Amino acid sequence: MNTWTMRGLLIATAVLALTVGACKKKPKEDKSKADDTMDVMKAASMDVMKADAMKADAMKADAMKADAMKADAMKADAMDAKRPVATGDGFILKFDRPLKEGQKYKVVSTGSVKGKTTVDGKPIPKQSTNMTYAFEAVVTVKAVHAASGKATKLEVKIIKLQSTVGGATKELLPADTLVLAESAGDKEKFSVDGKPVAKPLGKVLGYVIDLFDGDATTTDEVFGPGGPKKPGDSWKPNAAKMLASLKTKFKDAAMVPKPSDVTGKVTFVAAKKVDGMDVLQIVAKVKVNNIAPKMGPVKATAGFLEIGMAGWLPKDPKVVNNDYHAMFVKMHIEGDIKKGPKTIKLVVDFVQTGKKRVTPIK
Repeated sequence: MNTWTMRGLLIATAVLALTVGACKKKPKEDKSKADDTMDVMKAASMDVMKADAMKADAMKADAMKADAMKADAMKADAMDAKRPVATGDGFILKFDRPLKEGQKYKVVSTGSVKGKTTVDGKPIPKQSTNMTYAFEAVVTVKAVHAASGKATKLEVKIIKLQSTVGGATKELLPADTLVLAESAGDKEKFSVDGKPVAKPLGKVLGYVIDLFDGDATTTDEVFGPGGPKKPGDSWKPNAAKMLASLKTKFKDAAMVPKPSDVTGKVTFVAAKKVDGMDVLQIVAKVKVNNIAPKMGPVKATAGFLEIGMAGWLPKDPKVVNNDYHAMFVKMHIEGDIKKGPKTIKLVVDFVQTGKKRVTPIK
């Protein structure tokens, strides 16, 4: 659970950067960036007019499905408390569990990534994303960031890695493939047999593999309650810490949120048993208003980010690599491109959902 909030955010930022990049051309002769963007936007709009109307309907269906998955993530595991654990004076909730070199664990995860871009209300099919993934692997920790305890190098032995696009499922790597995942500043790099993987494969691996990303802010600093809590207790996230973390992702942001723009809460749902282990069930949902990345000639006019999680972690803070969570990350950005008296409206929506179960291997 130590990087789930940042993982979705990195993906959202990348999608926005790709979207804006696709709307830009390098200037020819003395043309401005805004002029070039207008040319591309017009071409894109023509593509939209030619596109089959069923594509727009499919995007609407995808959006409804994403909302349903978002609701499922927030309700995940809520009905699974079979045997309650004695509450006593409350529990210490510890989100961050530092890793150690040599630790080995199994990961099973599934999820979806959906993106939609519209220009003046018309969707651009070429800028849409609709993919699901399934991942299963045995992970060995090869190196750890000393201060945070997060992995900087992992060896990942693939059991299954699939993606599904347009109803077609593809095996991205064969079973038993060894992937080396390494932190590279605030980015990641993945290689097989010493050779970097292709960018599309690297993107999927980025969705499912957690690495230290250069952000020193911890999950406990943002979502920790600051003391013992009992089932049913709720508290607000630390807005200052969250914004400090977001600042490392949205460098030179077009819209910078204030602490008052951060809303939401974390709830300690229940103490229960899972496979004979005492665990603590948590639900969290946070929204950050007035946030948007820098988008070149596009002037950001509105934006928000939502992060939600429902899952459990072991009661014993010394237990590592044994947890479960369902999550969603949603981002909405609006922007304007001006051409004389005309204003072109750009809207980008991104939703990522996922479920992940980690179990230790001795």
